[in-house]
Amino acid sequence: MRIFLIVISFLLATTAVNCQEYGQFVGNPYGVFIPGAERPLFKLNKPFVYRDPNGLEWTAPAGEVVDGASIPGFAWSLVGGPFDGQYLNAAITHDYYCCSKSREYYGTHHAFWLGMRAAGVDETMSYVMWSAVRFAGPEYWSVDSSAVAPVPCRTDNAASKSLYEMSDSRTKALAVAKFAGMARTLKTSNGRLLDIVDGRPIEAQTAEAESHLDFLRSAMAKNFDVEQPSLGCFQL
Repeated sequence: MRIFLIVISFLLATTAVNCQEYGQFVGNPYGVFIPGAERPLFKLNKPFVYRDPNGLEWTAPAGEVVDGASIPGFAWSLVGGPFDGQYLNAAITHDYYCCSKSREYYGTHHAFWLGMRAAGVDETMSYVMWSAVRFAGPEYWSVDSSAVAPVPCRTDNAASKSLYEMSDSRTKALAVAKFAGMARTLKTSNGRLLDIVDGRPIEAQTAEAESHLDFLRSAMAKNFDVEQPSLGCFQL
């Protein structure tokens, strides 16, 4: 089979305000798309860096292969593929750190949100994508300071399956309906509210939101066999 390598260089502008408030990407991702077993992969030919507002650099190394798998597939139907448009930059660095697990779990997902904002994704859609990875993305990890991630960290065979991917069809359907309910709540509140639980609103990107998303992950592991009012809004 002939393999086509498509060399790309994405020119994504970042405003000065975004740089100050949300950090900035250093340059543009440069690499090639290569065929994967289930979807195209993107291989970096040069290191790609996101510098967050505190000056901490999040670097995906040269040679890294990413596939957007840190973003649950069911979220793609709302926004397009993980490498489409303004999501590309944040998807690359988020994929790498979800694989290497070299930074703290919650901080990695927050950096994903900041990276989307730095790339020009609007606040509401950034919250939608953040909620998707927190709800049904990679499993929680603890940082092992002695571990050194290989390059590439992820290959077709190395990508681990998420809780959602390992769930049965009924649980997957409920997970999609739950995410759709959160996405609707975020959109109708202009990104202010993540969910409404038993009549009580939960604001996005708060400690309460993090706790709620942790609970929803545990509920998915139990096939959503929990007290229904505590699950919040569904869209069936």
